[in-house]
Amino acid sequence: MTQKMKGFTLLEVTVVVAILGVMMAFAAPSLKRVMVTNQMRAVAGEWRSAFYLAQKEAIRLKRPVQLCASKNGESCDNANDYSQGWIVFDVNEKKVIRDYPPIHENVVVNLGVGNGVDLIFLNNGRPPLNFVGGNLTITHKTVKGLELKLSISRAGRIQ
Repeated sequence: MTQKMKGFTLLEVTVVVAILGVMMAFAAPSLKRVMVTNQMRAVAGEWRSAFYLAQKEAIRLKRPVQLCASKNGESCDNANDYSQGWIVFDVNEKKVIRDYPPIHENVVVNLGVGNGVDLIFLNNGRPPLNFVGGNLTITHKTVKGLELKLSISRAGRIQ
């Protein structure tokens, strides 16, 4: 009596592994782009939450609150580059309300506003009358061609 053998030959396993390797070679660059896009969206979400926190705190405290770039998490840098982190700052009390450290080292965050480098919200939650709006631009150092923009209207709303 003979028994029938079951299983895969070494040749069959080698072919399957080779096919999977080729498929992964095509999928890896696309996967990296998805991961980078998610990093950029996470940074945009954190910045947006800081924006809304600054507005809310200005109304709650009934005094000016500033959203500004900060490398040390204690004071404003007076710079457009928010890549090293940012803070929500009580202008009158000279006190940090919340510190936002950098999230991803390869993500570049720049804020361009027409009349300065920082966003200040008055006690009504709006920017000063001379605020002309601006754009937050998020890019990545290693993946070119990806850009995420948030527009800030004169009324102090993100679009």
